[in-house]
Amino acid sequence: MLVKKFLYWLPMPVIGVVNGVLRQTALLPFLDEFIARQVSAVLLVIFLTIYVNAVWRRLGIRSAREAWMTGLIWVLLTMIFEFSLGYFVSGLTFGQIWEEYDLFAGKLWTLVLIALLILPPIFHRMRR
Repeated sequence: MLVKKFLYWLPMPVIGVVNGVLRQTALLPFLDEFIARQVSAVLLVIFLTIYVNAVWRRLGIRSAREAWMTGLIWVLLTMIFEFSLGYFVSGLTFGQIWEEYDLFAGKLWTLVLIALLILPPIFHRMRR
């Protein structure tokens, strides 16, 4: 079960990178960085919803508990990926990375993680 959830998570960072490229090339020329990041976060939730919808049947989730566990696994994998990429590749401090999680400062990255957590239970309930 864990391997399958991991394998279906693997395209998500790719979707995130494509979304980042879209932000840099299509949004930043027209919006300031703060607004572009907010729009990009909303777009990423939409793209991830489309992806989960596309792979839903192959995930083989049979219970609400398994759906919640899948969402939790995806959130943890995403956070590990984000912190590792930010720290080891981009040279950011953990504090700088953590700043992206501050909803009170208008940062919407946390909404992406919430979406990853709740998409499997939502699809499970809708498809029962």
